[in-house]
Amino acid sequence: MKLTDIRTGVKLELEIYNEFNEKIIPTFVSQFEHALDEKTAVIYAPISEGNIYPVRKGWVMYVYFLNEDNLYRFKAKVKGRRLKSNVALLLIELLDEIERIQRRQFYRFECTLPVKYRVVDSMQDAEENDPPFVESVTKDISGGGICIKVKESVPTGSLVECELDLKETHKIKFYGIVARVSMREDDPVYSHEIGVLFKQIEKRHKEEIIKYIFAEQRKLRKKGLI
Repeated sequence: MKLTDIRTGVKLELEIYNEFNEKIIPTFVSQFEHALDEKTAVIYAPISEGNIYPVRKGWVMYVYFLNEDNLYRFKAKVKGRRLKSNVALLLIELLDEIERIQRRQFYRFECTLPVKYRVVDSMQDAEENDPPFVESVTKDISGGGICIKVKESVPTGSLVECELDLKETHKIKFYGIVARVSMREDDPVYSHEIGVLFKQIEKRHKEEIIKYIFAEQRKLRKKGLI
């Protein structure tokens, strides 16, 4: 990945450090304008509380952005400020290689979300002999599956129908395969946890899960928790 590969309009997150190497709180949101070459680029100046934040020449920042199923980061230094059609911009210089931090597809984000599941025989419409849903919570979620805390063990290889309740959105329905089962020690409520890989899920629902993970990570970074 090179600066010239980043498209105009890509959303950025900026961790900015002043001349004393002190991190500026909070993490800022920006946007990629264009690359001048493989070492320099122009981005939108960050805004805080409705005002342009006074980033100074020489300050260093870590720039985060998404590209398809990957999260990338690079270190840059502010070389100057520009104004284009009354829009404040920053000229930045790449200080190291652009690195891929993780594949969002497989990154496990620890969170507790309501989820319902039941073991079924096939991915067809519900049948009369299908068992009722069991209500539980997640241990973590990812773009490839979820981990569910359960009160009773579920055999590996079982086909499960699930309904995941994402905050601020809606219920996401999918079918999955139980890939692993493990015991939970010192947990008085849930005796086991099951790792479920997505077997059948709508593409837009998977994208919603990935967007949720990234949004929650952004909140944690703003609080300095990750």
